[in-house]
Amino acid sequence: MKNVMKLVLILGIFLVAACSEEAAPVEEAAEPEVLNFEWSSEQEIPQQLAYEVKNLVQTAVVSAPNSQFLSTIFEAEDPEMPFIDLVVEVKNLKQDKQLVTELLDIRFLVNEQEYPVFVQVEKRNGSQFEDGEYKSVEPLTSTIVHYIASVPTLQPEDELVIQATMNEEVYETTLSLKEFEASRKNITLGDELEVPQYAKLALKDIYYTDGLYPPDTSWFHTYYTPESENNTYLILEMLVENLKSSDLASDTIVAAKVTYERYYEYTGSSTLLGEDETDFDDTSITSIPSLNERKLFYLLEVPKELVGKEAVVSIWFNNDYHYLALPGNLEMREPKALNQVAQQEAEEEQAEQSASPSENTSQEEASESTSSEPTIRKGHNAMTEQEVLDLISHNEGIDFSTHTYEMYLNSDDYLIIEVGQGEMAVGTYKIDSDGTLLQFDVSTGSYHPAQDVEYGGS
Repeated sequence: MKNVMKLVLILGIFLVAACSEEAAPVEEAAEPEVLNFEWSSEQEIPQQLAYEVKNLVQTAVVSAPNSQFLSTIFEAEDPEMPFIDLVVEVKNLKQDKQLVTELLDIRFLVNEQEYPVFVQVEKRNGSQFEDGEYKSVEPLTSTIVHYIASVPTLQPEDELVIQATMNEEVYETTLSLKEFEASRKNITLGDELEVPQYAKLALKDIYYTDGLYPPDTSWFHTYYTPESENNTYLILEMLVENLKSSDLASDTIVAAKVTYERYYEYTGSSTLLGEDETDFDDTSITSIPSLNERKLFYLLEVPKELVGKEAVVSIWFNNDYHYLALPGNLEMREPKALNQVAQQEAEEEQAEQSASPSENTSQEEASESTSSEPTIRKGHNAMTEQEVLDLISHNEGIDFSTHTYEMYLNSDDYLIIEVGQGEMAVGTYKIDSDGTLLQFDVSTGSYHPAQDVEYGGS
């Protein structure tokens, strides 16, 4: 009897405990707080990092903004899966160096689907990329980082989720390309951009043309024509002033890209107008002295088929991106040199009416000598090996079926081409950042435009 009472008592205790457990509220695990990722202005987490979103684009091709010869280029394999390229300036505020992805790690989600991100870091003033996965940032220094992912094509109003991990906390924002484009820096013709103690840039003119010549073509000069007869140039004319206390390398100042129909993209290269306006100066070997101003031309070769369509030009200047909307009725101009030749022919024809036969002959000879143009070709910033050989063949008359060659990058990442025939060294050539062909002059010990070199071989 006592045992039975004990058993009943124990069962009663268990039942009370069970009822108490059911009555107790169940506490759910708290989800980590998701903070807002601010993309519209510079942000700082004290003693951790500072960051500023510089650009966000959907593109079929990703390259360094001031991409030069033999730079790394990423091309989307599937046209339905272009790249999202988020460009962020990241500064390390910690006391020791940190990996880029330890400071700021980014993920992209579209329709709740996450897409793999790879990281590239700019180097050599925006002219090249290097793998950013294991790139370290020194204390109190900044670097420009590209977070890139292949995602389904986004329409302007489609939503993109950006998740950022900073200081072990998760930040998130949702935005559309249209929303970001509404916030970006826009410029118009005539605007000036200035960075104190660096440079001032003024956009003076923009137009299409089939050739670029210096204003004065009475002397030997360089000129530019498109590589294909189906293409033309979009020309940006700019005035650049060096505000530094030292020389400013002219190929590091500005770069541009034009995009048509949100898909067709074209990059280009720059050249400086010579101070006497009789020739162009190669930007890769020309610096602008302190507090001096020069006229710079940026050439973008585009298909003639796209002339007459609206477009957007992005201008990269001091790691910032500025956008210019092009109207569909942008002017197509005849090359200035052709206008000058036509004017000269008209003047000669008028003079012939009153000139003697002997005078006519001398005038025709003079016209032939002054209207002849050199056939010096320039390359571009993404040439293939065969295109390099074709450039040398065209400008130098070298037949590579009978000549040998070797190509390599020197310590400054310039492409060097050594050309020989048998045991004889014919010449050592160098491709500069805008595709100009230079040759090593053994008499001076330096590189010069190939057409000006007399002693280039052994």
